[in-house]
Amino acid sequence: MSTPKALKFNMKEARWEMTPEFGGGEHVFYRSADKSRAVVAFKETGKHTFTYPFDEFAFVLKGSAKVDVHGGEKFTLTAGDILYVEEGTTIDFEMDDEFEDITMLVSDKPVSWR
Repeated sequence: MSTPKALKFNMKEARWEMTPEFGGGEHVFYRSADKSRAVVAFKETGKHTFTYPFDEFAFVLKGSAKVDVHGGEKFTLTAGDILYVEEGTTIDFEMDDEFEDITMLVSDKPVSWR
């Protein structure tokens, strides 16, 4: 039996890696040994279309984003909102200059977003 694990993270300790393709940065707080789960903070700006190769659970920390789900709803995310996206979903995003979120990425295979 493996040892139970509980990990604490602090956004103030994030070391941002620049991501020009998303207009901001990211910080990976955790990645499981098999790479099928990750906890990542993102700062993103601008317009982007993304087809999800994993499930994502996101909590918006700052700013806002317009969301247009292909074949689904349109809505706006703001600080305090939670978003869940199933693998295979395609979304058009338009993030303001302050957008920041913390996400949990989950898949049956290694998760990769770039």
